[in-house]
This record gives sequence, C-alpha cells and structure tokens, in this order.
Amino acid sequence: MDVRLVTPLGLLFVLTALVPLAVFALRLRRVGETRRALGLEQPRLRSHLPLVGALVAVPALLGLASAQPVLETTKTVRQRTDVQAFVVVDVSRSMLASRAPGAPTRLDRAKDLAATLRQELPEVPFGIASLTDRVLPQLFPTSDARVFDATLERAVRAENPPPAVYATVATKLGSLRAVPEQSYFSPSATPVS
Repeated sequence: MDVRLVTPLGLLFVLTALVPLAVFALRLRRVGETRRALGLEQPRLRSHLPLVGALVAVPALLGLASAQPVLETTKTVRQRTDVQAFVVVDVSRSMLASRAPGAPTRLDRAKDLAATLRQELPEVPFGIASLTDRVLPQLFPTSDARVFDATLERAVRAENPPPAVYATVATKLGSLRAVPEQSYFSPSATPVS
C-alpha cells in the first residue's frame, strides 16, 4: 500500500492557516490588555483551543484535499492467458418468468448461475454477453471479480438491449456463432475445436 499526492503543491495552502492564527494572536493580546486595564480575570488558554483547532483545521484539510492524496494498492492475481470464457445470458422478455409469484425470475437464476461459475474458476478471465436475436458483449474477459459482478448486476437486464426486430422469436441461438468469429476473445486464447 502506497500513498502519493497528485498535486503536492496543494499542501502550500496549509500555510494560509498562519493568517487567521496571527489575527487571533493579535486579538488575544488586545483583549488581554483590555482585561488587565479593567482588572478582569484572564480566561484560561485551554478555553481557546477549540477556536484555534478550527482555525488550523480548515486550511489544513483544504490543503490536504487540494494535494489530492491517492492510496495505491497492488494485488497480484493469477490468471490464465491461454483460456478465456464468456457467460452468455438470454435477456429476452421470457426471462422475466418465474416458477411462482415472488420466486426468482429465470434471469435472476441465470445471473446466479453465472456468478457461481465465475467463482468456481477464479483464474479464468470471464466476459459477459447478452443474447436476444443477436449477441452483444457487455464485458470482455477479465479476472477482476468485482467488475464481473457489477456488470452482471447492473448491465444484464431483460430486453437490454431489446431484439432488433420484434417477431415471434426473440432469441436466436444461431447468433452465438458471432462469439468466436468477431474477436470477442484476445489472440492469446486458444480456440477449442
């Protein structure tokens, strides 16, 4: 884990804290002189700490924010380069059907199955494609499980995209031929015959 600053010169903004502190010190000195002249008791310095803290904290935090700190982490993920896979999910309207009212839809079950398959083979880069009367890649093969899960959750929805032509058949399995023919996989992946 490493922390770096995108714009380190932004830390110079912290120096602006000196201005309100100087004004506060001058004000404190004048008030002290007035209190002594009137014979009043001087307040404890501890009572000024919240104000001094605020006067320093605001420019310090703004300076830190303007420096744009970035926390970098590096994680090594083992992945195969000779194999890639696609999960193809039918997103036609029929996938909204369920076995019973309140039961998971066919699309929900397909997404759960895709997530389980991805978890079973963590070293294999997985992609996601949607299927209607055509195949549309939603995510090209990646080893990042978070990206896979987020795409599966947010992008794979019924009729997203809708069929190009509404007809009696919304899903055409013949369109799966496009997956190996249209560069869905990287050149390093070995074709399976």
